[in-house]
Amino acid sequence: MTEGAIHIYAPKTARWELKRRKCPVCLKRANILYEFYEWYGWHVTCLRCGDQWEDGELLSRPFRPGWRKENIARAKERLKRILLEWPE
Repeated sequence: MTEGAIHIYAPKTARWELKRRKCPVCLKRANILYEFYEWYGWHVTCLRCGDQWEDGELLSRPFRPGWRKENIARAKERLKRILLEWPE
């Protein structure tokens, strides 16, 4: 690498699950996307309310309008990408 260059490591999903469970935030049954990344652990997103968790801890919510829809859309896009790339 050249000096001063920025390298961003973005691992692929090592394991994933899509489960229908009761969300602890919106308290409704929802599809919940579980993604496991090596070295980082589980990243979980509720596809109903958009809240996210990492290793069991609720992530902070951004102070801007529309963040829930953005989180849901990003999670659905990641799910589509996983389904296209996943070897099964």
